[in-house]
Amino acid sequence: MKKKHTNISTSFLFSQAEVSYHNNNFVEALDILTLLDNELAYAPDPLLEMKSSNLRGNIHFKQSEYGPAEQYFLKSLILSRQIGESRYIYNRYDNLAAVYSATKQHRYAIEYLQKSIELKEAMGNTKDLARGFIQLSSLHFFIENFQAGKEALKTAEELIKRYDQRELLMHWHFAMGMQYKREENFDKALEEYSSAIRYAEEYNSAVVIVKAYCNQADILMHNRQWEAAEENYTIALQLAKDNNMQLDQLTVSIQLAFVAVERGHLDQARTLYNDVIHGADSIDNDILQKDLAELGARLYKAENNTAAALESYERYITYYKKLYDTEMSRTVLDVQAKYENEKKERELQKVKLQQVESELKSLRAERALMEHEMRFRALIENGADLIYIIDRALMVRYASPSAFHLLGFDETNPFKYGMYDMLHPDDVEIVRDRLKIVLENPGLPVFGQMRLPRADGGYVWVEGTATNLYHLEAVKGIVCNLRDITERKQAEAEIQELNESLEQKIVERTAELEEANKGLEAFSYSVSHDLRSPLRIISGYTGLLLKKHTHELSDESQEFLNSIKDNARHMGELIDDLLNLSRLGRQELQKKDVNMYAIANSTLREIKDSETKLNAEIVILPLPEAVADEGLIKQVFSNLIGNAVKYSRKKAQPKVEIGANSMDGKTVYYVKDNGAGFDMKHVDKLFRPFQRLHDKSQFEGTGIGLAIVYSIITKHGGEIWADGKDGEGAVFFFTLS
Repeated sequence: MKKKHTNISTSFLFSQAEVSYHNNNFVEALDILTLLDNELAYAPDPLLEMKSSNLRGNIHFKQSEYGPAEQYFLKSLILSRQIGESRYIYNRYDNLAAVYSATKQHRYAIEYLQKSIELKEAMGNTKDLARGFIQLSSLHFFIENFQAGKEALKTAEELIKRYDQRELLMHWHFAMGMQYKREENFDKALEEYSSAIRYAEEYNSAVVIVKAYCNQADILMHNRQWEAAEENYTIALQLAKDNNMQLDQLTVSIQLAFVAVERGHLDQARTLYNDVIHGADSIDNDILQKDLAELGARLYKAENNTAAALESYERYITYYKKLYDTEMSRTVLDVQAKYENEKKERELQKVKLQQVESELKSLRAERALMEHEMRFRALIENGADLIYIIDRALMVRYASPSAFHLLGFDETNPFKYGMYDMLHPDDVEIVRDRLKIVLENPGLPVFGQMRLPRADGGYVWVEGTATNLYHLEAVKGIVCNLRDITERKQAEAEIQELNESLEQKIVERTAELEEANKGLEAFSYSVSHDLRSPLRIISGYTGLLLKKHTHELSDESQEFLNSIKDNARHMGELIDDLLNLSRLGRQELQKKDVNMYAIANSTLREIKDSETKLNAEIVILPLPEAVADEGLIKQVFSNLIGNAVKYSRKKAQPKVEIGANSMDGKTVYYVKDNGAGFDMKHVDKLFRPFQRLHDKSQFEGTGIGLAIVYSIITKHGGEIWADGKDGEGAVFFFTLS
C-alpha cells in the first residue's frame, strides 16, 4: 500500500511542476522537482527521473543557463536510453542540439541533430523531420557549409509540402533568410525575413519575430541604413521585454547602442550600455560579454575616454581569444575522439573476425578428421552423422537413425524416393556433377555440400563425402557420410554480412573524417580573416595614438599602448603559426636529394641577417645528404637553430653546434646549445602546441615552433627527441625515414 501511495505522490508532484513551468513560475517548479527527487530516492522510477531531469533542463534553458541545462539534458538522455523508448531519445537529442546552438557550438549541435533525424527516419516518424532539417540548415550556414545547408532546406521544403505543415513556414523562411544573408544577397534576405515575421505573427511566435527583426536590422546596419536599423531593433527589443526574453533583450540593446554610437547619439548609447551591464551581471555568457566589451570600447572612444576605451578593447580581446581557444579545443578534441573511436571499433571488429576465423579453422579441422574416419564408420548406425547408402538405381537403400531425427521423419517409414528427390532443387546439378566423379573413381571419397529437405518444409545444410563402394560385397552401394553444418553456414553468412558492414563503416567514417577536415579548414579560414581584422584595428589605433598624441599621453599610457601593440603583433604571429601547423597536415611532401649542409648554412645566414646583435659561436659540422622535402627541412633547421640562438643569448659565451652522427644504421642530425636548457621531467611537453617551459617575459615566442618541427619530422616518417639540463643547455636530435 505504501509503494502505491508513493507512485501517486510522485506523479502528482511532477504534474504540479509541469503546471508551474508552463506558467513561467520557474522557482516554484524547481522547488517541486526537489520534493519529487526526495520521493524518488525512496521509490526509484526511471521514467519519472528522466522526465524530471528533462524538465529541469528546460527550465535552465529558458533562463539562458546553458551549462546546467546541458547537464540535465545529458542525464535525461542516459535515462532515456535505459528505458529504451526511441521517442524520448530523439527528443533529448533535439534538446541538446538547442543548447549547443544557443552556445554557438555548432558542430556538436549538428551531430545531435543528425542523430535525431536518423532515429526519426528509422522509426518512420517522417512528419517530425522538417523542423530538424530546418535547424540543420541553419547550423550548416553558421559554419559556412552552404551546400549541406541548401540540401537540408530543400528536404525540409518537400516535407512541409507533403504534410501541409504551414506552421513550419516561419522557420523555413527564416532559414532561407540566413542563407541569403550569408551569401550577401541582402535584398532576398530581407524579403525572406519579412515572410518569416508574417507567419510568426500568425502563429504568435515571439522568438522567431524578434530574431527576424534583428537579422533585418543587422543587414540594414551593414548597408549603413542607421535609422531603419534602429527602428527594427526597437521593435525587437520591445517584443523581447514583453515576452521576458532576457538574453535577447540584452543582445538587442547592445545592437541598438552600436547604432546610437554610429549616429552620434551618445547619451542614448550610454543609457543602453549601463542597462546591459546591470542586466548581464547574472548571466554567464562569453559571447554577450565580448559584444559588451566591444560596445564599451567604441562608446568610450566616441566620448574621448581613451584609457577606458583601451581597457574595454583589452576585455574584448580576452573574450575573443577565450571563445577562439574554446572552439579550437572542442574541434580538435572532437576530431581526436572520432579518430580514437574509429580506431577502437576497427580493433574490435578485427578481434571479432579473428575469433570467427579461429572457429572456422576449428570446424575445418573437425571436418578433415571426420573425412579420415568416415570410411571406417560406413556401417555404424549409432552416431550423430547422417549415413546414407545409395544403390545402383540411385535409390536410398539405407539411412541412419540420425538422418531421420535431424530431418524430422518417422523412423518406422522407410525412404521411398530417389537420391535426387531428397535434394534442394538448386543443388541437383551440383550433385549430379559430383556423382559422375564418384562413379568414375571407386574407393575415392568425394567431398560436397548440399541441402536436404525437412519434414516441416525447411532445409538442412550438410557436408561430407560420397564413396563408391559398389565393388565391396558387404556394401554394394555409394556410402554418403554427412554432418549438419547449418549453424556454420549461418555463421559464414554472418561473417560475410559483418565484412560488408565493416567495409561500409570504414567508408562512412572516412567520409566523416574528410568532412571534419573540411570543417577544420573552413574554421582556419575563418580564424585567419575574422581575427586579423580586429588585430589590424587595434594595432592601427594604438599606432596612431602613439604617433599623433605621444606628447599628450603619460609614460604609463604609452607603456599600455606599446603593450597592446606588442600583444596584437604576438597574436598575429600565433595565428600564422597555427595556420602553418594546420596546413602541414594537408601538404604533400616533395621529396628529393637534399644538401643538408647547404640548408643549414643558408638558414644560419638568414638568422644572422635578422639578429643585429648575434654574438654566439655557431659551428656547422659536415652533414650527410638526405631525401626529404627541402622547404620543410629548411623550416626545421630555422626553428631549431633559431631556438638554440634565442635560449643561449643570455650566456656569457653562447655556443651552438649543428652536426650529425650514425646510430643503429640511421643518420641522426642534431642542434646543440649551451643555453637555458630545460628540466627533463617536462620533456614530454616540448613538442605540444602552447607548452612553453620558460616564461614569455624571458624568451619571446608563440609556443608553436617545436610542434611544427615535430609535425614535419613525423610526416617524413622520422623521429625527434631532446636531451637537456636546466641552465646548462639542450640538444635536439632528429632522423628522417
